[in-house]
Amino acid sequence: MAGYGAEYQHESTGFSLALLLATERLKVLAAVHPGLWQPGVLAKPGATADHLSGGRFAVNLVSGWFKGEFTALGEPWPEHDERCRRSEEFIRALRKIWTEDHTELAGDFNRLRDFSLKPKPLSAPGRWHPEIFQGGNSMAARRMAGRVSDWYFSNGKDFDGVVEQIQDVRAAADRAGRTAPRFGLNGFLIARDTGAEARDTLREIVPKADSEAVEGFGAASVRQVGRSTADGKGMWQDSTFADLVQVQRRFPHRPDRHPRTDRGAHRRLPPPRRRPPAPRLPALPRGGRLLRQARTAPCPRTGGATHRGRAPPRARACRISCPAPASPPPFPRRHARTASHHPPHTPRKRSPA
Repeated sequence: MAGYGAEYQHESTGFSLALLLATERLKVLAAVHPGLWQPGVLAKPGATADHLSGGRFAVNLVSGWFKGEFTALGEPWPEHDERCRRSEEFIRALRKIWTEDHTELAGDFNRLRDFSLKPKPLSAPGRWHPEIFQGGNSMAARRMAGRVSDWYFSNGKDFDGVVEQIQDVRAAADRAGRTAPRFGLNGFLIARDTGAEARDTLREIVPKADSEAVEGFGAASVRQVGRSTADGKGMWQDSTFADLVQVQRRFPHRPDRHPRTDRGAHRRLPPPRRRPPAPRLPALPRGGRLLRQARTAPCPRTGGATHRGRAPPRARACRISCPAPASPPPFPRRHARTASHHPPHTPRKRSPA
């Protein structure tokens, strides 16, 4: 759904596949919303992308924080912890589809009846299916990550907050009897010689952000989602204007207000490497008869092979009247077949009975 910069965002699974095919080592995550996707529907394009990329496809499960994305499509908007429960069931269903045959599931949000996916995604020791990522700062999201996810994203927290998240996720994994997921941290860097210079740069950036987009984003979704959690520990629930500018890359500075300190942030990327064009095959002659290509000797004047489709140049000059080569070419003399050697077939007339 278009809103606050999203009007320029493409569909995640299709765009992820394009990035995978354009790269060789990059792992690409497709962000999907349970409730707007069905696990059996996502499993097939996910397995296809995994095969085409050599096992570099991954999924990022977003439980949903923007109510308008669901209500605009007529989908229900459950409470926060119910959305996390729906995401956990989605992950369990997706993993079963990718690793088992004749899958059966009778859940509260998804149902599978003797479902088998062929072909399944690539599998290797330690990576039995495409990796499943998940974020969220609430306790419900942390417990879900410990029970079912392969990766846990941390976002919008300081150092002590990230440490607390890691401890909670690991404790949930221990209670579930599984290995804790790996952790990813979403961070943004302002590189300057000193910390004071970096903070001065940040103070220059914040006033030049698009205030309408930032305020609308915060009021419409971020703070509402944080307050809707059962424990009040949702993402960015206490965020300020400066916090949202720092953590949201989709709020760039206005084109007429780029600070000089951001001169490298809007530099154009080099164009992608283009593959050389495929060689064009020679066209067939008229009549559809393919003439045999006789081997040619280099022309003594131009150095190129100019006797295409002709007899070897033992006593024949090239088309620009070069003298014939002094020595015969080192291959047997063969003549190319032409249409004159094969007159068109005339059907035999039958005598009247």
